[in-house]
Amino acid sequence: MPRPLRQSGRARFYHDIQLRGPIPSALLYEPDLPPRSGPALLEAVYDWAGQEDLTPQTRAGEDMLHRFDWLPILAATGAEGQDTMSQILHYWLDVYGRYTPAVWRPQRTAIRLVRMLGAIGPLTATADGPFRERIFDVIARQARHLGRILKGGKERTQITAILARTLASLCLPEDRQIGAPVSPRLTAGLRPIAQGSLPNAWRDPNEALETLEILLQVEAAFRARRLSPPAELAEAIKVARLYLGGLTGEDGHLLPLPGRYDPGAEALARVTPVRRPEAAALLEPMGYARLQSSASSMLTADLGTRQELFGTGAICLSVHGAPRIVNCGRPSRTAEGLLGRMTAWTEALSAPAATSGLDAVAVRPATAETTEENGVRHLVLTYPTGAGIVRRAFALGPDRLTAISRASSRDIYERLHLPYKTGIEIDGGEVHLIYADGVTAGLRVEGASVSRDESVGAWQDGTIVKTEQLILRPHADSFQWAFIWH
Repeated sequence: MPRPLRQSGRARFYHDIQLRGPIPSALLYEPDLPPRSGPALLEAVYDWAGQEDLTPQTRAGEDMLHRFDWLPILAATGAEGQDTMSQILHYWLDVYGRYTPAVWRPQRTAIRLVRMLGAIGPLTATADGPFRERIFDVIARQARHLGRILKGGKERTQITAILARTLASLCLPEDRQIGAPVSPRLTAGLRPIAQGSLPNAWRDPNEALETLEILLQVEAAFRARRLSPPAELAEAIKVARLYLGGLTGEDGHLLPLPGRYDPGAEALARVTPVRRPEAAALLEPMGYARLQSSASSMLTADLGTRQELFGTGAICLSVHGAPRIVNCGRPSRTAEGLLGRMTAWTEALSAPAATSGLDAVAVRPATAETTEENGVRHLVLTYPTGAGIVRRAFALGPDRLTAISRASSRDIYERLHLPYKTGIEIDGGEVHLIYADGVTAGLRVEGASVSRDESVGAWQDGTIVKTEQLILRPHADSFQWAFIWH
């Protein structure tokens, strides 16, 4: 086992003196910990825990360890995972339990604290007196650490740190350094979300899901303690549910967006996303445009944002809840941390060919305009790229999606990634598709050649599967295609 990290005298003083306080013997309220289940991830945790040295070798591995991403996976197994859980926690407390800036960064500390509070039962089920005391001591110190940081004016816009401190104040006995449950900082942190201004991190819907889970834990804690939360809490939960609903298909799964992973229908169902048209007003500022027909078909396009052009140009289409045009996806952050080979896959899945539907790198976010004509919904997207401007006009009807593309260069190809196990037959400008669920569809292309090529699909547990994509190569400045389902 590696030796504890060396600390400066200042860090030791901060941890041993300034974070010192009474050690709780129990929680006043025990929040529920949303599980992260799956046989592949569970096996990966056991394999990692069985290594002689648990020191993380990658940034993803550091996040997995210090955010306690392993904890919800083991907690979901009940008594089966308690020995492994205890082993990893012993290691973490011995090596990282005292303050060091990198390990105790507010974002890592906040997620770690929330998970320790939610798993206090299994964490202490087999703990003897001294180990139990160490667990409660580090929980209290982390809560005081967040309280001090927020009181000092730092991380004032970090909603996760604000919520974690609030949850701790509801679960732990009164502590002046942690602060009261209702605070001006909590109200100020919730107000932008309640008013529809979402955190930049929520561009990744998995970040939004993680925050919504904590919002619901805080709401439940207020209710259990018979305390009144600020009105902004309920409003923020409504907005978060609406935003996630806008990125959730009828099948209950996350839409196959570029560079994202599907957390699973069960994880999304626990937070009850709300699927309503009003979500469009939340999606566009976060870099997504949506086109939906009355016949339960939905096209989602990635516009990019000033902060992140990742994925700009990608589209996904779902029909009656089933994905028909998808993106490559990526493994979850937990899988990246547990499985060393995932680092190379994550880098490969960040390339434009995997994250964008265009073979051109965006230089600015795309713009979107929606109209309706004769009952058909239209979406016009304009992409500024390094190879010139690309304009794509989509029309979504009850049985087809049509597109007209105009580009400054014929070297800008379009890519349509297809779901796992889709059969493809190409006959000139017509493509016949047979999906794994037996549904058939066709693609008709005019003004461009069409070919098939290999692609990959990445699942949240780290599974990588072979898929295929269609590549459209224009013959002129503009071409069109129609995707027709039966």
